[in-house]
Amino acid sequence: MVLISLEEVKKWLVEGSDDPDTFVDLKWSVLEEERDENGVLRRIRVTHEKVPVNLLALDLEDPSGSMPVIRLVVETGVSTVDLEPSTKLRLYRFLLNTSKIPIVKFYLYGDENEIGIAADLAKKDLTREEFETALAGLLLGYSALTRVPGVKEQALEEQVKMLYLLLSKWMRDKVSCGEAVIRLVRAGLDPEAAKAMVKQVYGSTACSGTPLII
Repeated sequence: MVLISLEEVKKWLVEGSDDPDTFVDLKWSVLEEERDENGVLRRIRVTHEKVPVNLLALDLEDPSGSMPVIRLVVETGVSTVDLEPSTKLRLYRFLLNTSKIPIVKFYLYGDENEIGIAADLAKKDLTREEFETALAGLLLGYSALTRVPGVKEQALEEQVKMLYLLLSKWMRDKVSCGEAVIRLVRAGLDPEAAKAMVKQVYGSTACSGTPLII
């Protein structure tokens, strides 16, 4: 029996390529990580410009206490508190029906009853293929969620927030203004919108000496 650690999962995520065949083979970037008092990795948050949401990966015990698991989580940021009753009813019906799908489960979290999507994977003999299946299920679940009435607009707002966080990370990593624009356009953003976002985060002065060539 082999227990796969979160360190191994992190390695799968960050050692990807720019033109992969699967989600797990994307070259994800680590936004943050947490370790316990012994230095063991317990939580990481990763992102990729081609993916509309961040991914959390947690090393924890199964709620029953019987099996250690890697939990994958997408926190969508989509609130259900202020939705119209009819919209909320359709959304909850969607969440209940979709949660019948194996592996991936929807849940509510926080004071605003925001929608999360999670998958628990047993660490025992976990393979890249199983990890990819769960990751694909999370992202497909998110895609389906954004088509539910009342959700799309909120989802778009969260995607914009994520892009700004990503730009802040690129700036800290000394990615040039021009390269940041190129990456956003490759991710599907309109060129003019990409330029505007980069200038807003980096500052017009910082980008003044670098042509934003696409």
